This record gives sequence, structure tokens and C-alpha cells, in this order.
Amino acid sequence: MTTARGVLYARVADASMLTAMLRAVNFTAVSGIFTQFATVSISSSGLEVVSEMNKAVQAHAYLYASIFDEYTFLPPSNWMELVNRDDSDDEDAQPYISFELNVSTLVQCLTLFESRMHANDSRGMDARRRGDYVEITYRDFGEPLSVGLHTNRIDMNFRLRTLDSSMVPDLQFSPEATIAQVIMKVCILLTQSEHLARAFQELDAGGETQAIKTSLKTSLRIDDNGMLSVQFMIASHHAQAVSRSAAPLTVAASGHAFVEFLE
Repeated sequence: MTTARGVLYARVADASMLTAMLRAVNFTAVSGIFTQFATVSISSSGLEVVSEMNKAVQAHAYLYASIFDEYTFLPPSNWMELVNRDDSDDEDAQPYISFELNVSTLVQCLTLFESRMHANDSRGMDARRRGDYVEITYRDFGEPLSVGLHTNRIDMNFRLRTLDSSMVPDLQFSPEATIAQVIMKVCILLTQSEHLARAFQELDAGGETQAIKTSLKTSLRIDDNGMLSVQFMIASHHAQAVSRSAAPLTVAASGHAFVEFLE
């Protein structure tokens, strides 16, 4: 049983960051397809959005709860059954819900919201001071994901169909088996991987990698199985507040978001 707000309720004034993060995992500009489906996992830690291109590159956007102005996750009591988990005796299992949706459509909705918020910026005030915000609601398993824009001039809402989550090819990076790690700028990455170079170059031509361009740290790691992990750390508005307070106990509480590519 869920509350009136449902399984998930999230609210954020910084729509531009949310849009940029999801653009980074939307491979339509690279693959030539018109739609890109992604697997969305929701937990108390935040949202993880996973997509892939040509079964060669997998992209993960980690939108932690700490980047939102408000974030509430209330899992159904039968969440293990819904996600086909058979480890009910595991006391450490963390509740989550997952589904697939058309991330290309979600990006289009958020891009529209972002343009409307900019149009509402007539006095040079940011969205937070104006009271503008984007909200994301997922009422119950199997129902549409609702994304809405609320300003002092307009209310707009879209409902996106969700599908049962299929298994995404599991490209796993083993942190404990890391054999090399470097911190570098994005431009250097273009010489490291043919697939990633093509992806970044074409995405950059389409203006899709703003999140990557503004990353605070870019980490490249290789494990002993030859798996390549390229991770970008992006600061949200909340990261500044966190940095002025005590150091967060977890990455999820840091106010940062991450985009990771695996090849």
C-alpha cells in the first residue's frame, strides 16, 4: 500500500542538471535510432538510469536523492516479488523498484520544461527563488511515470508509459580488481576508446554532453578483465551546501550526481 504521493515523489528546481544528466545516457544521436529505452531503478538512495548502445557501451546516470529538493521513496511491501528477487531471507537487501521507459521522450519533456523555466526568468531570478520546480511521481508499480512543471504562470504534466524491466546486458566493473586509474579531462578520453570517442564526438556535435563538459572530476579505470569505466562527477546546487557542512558519510549524500560509461 502506498500513500497519495505513491512509490516515488521527487522535486527539483534545477531542471537543467536533470536534463543534462539524462541526455548523456540517451544514445539516439549516436546510434541513429529514434527512441532509446532505458531501465530505471528507484530506491531510497535515488534513481539509476541505464541504457546501452550496440551492446558495446553501457551508460549509467546516478541521480542520488541528495540532488533533489525533496525525495521520498515508499516501496510496496511486495517489492521483492515485483522485481523477481528470491532472497527474502537477506536482511540487508535494500528495497527498490525497476521498470523501462522511453528515455528519449523523457528528455524531450524535460527540455520543454527547461525552456519554459528560462522563458519565465524575466527578472533574472533563478527557479528556486521564483518557486518554479519539476516534480517526478511514480504512484505504483506498472503505472505511468508522471513528470510535471509548476511555475507561477503554467502547470504542465506528462505521463510516460512504463514497461516491465528486461535484463540489461550486465557489463560489470570490479573496483577491487582495478589495475589502472587516472583522472583526466574529457578531451583526452577521445584517444582512449574507439566506441567512446565516436559517442562523445557525435553527442558533443549535438550539444548533448553538457553534464560531461561540466564534470568536476573525470575518472578512467580499467580492471583486470579489461573492462573500461569512465565516470564523470557533476555537482548539483546541494553539493555546495553539503561541502560547507560536515563531510557526508556516503557518496549518495554528497549532493553530487554521476554519469558512468562502461565498455
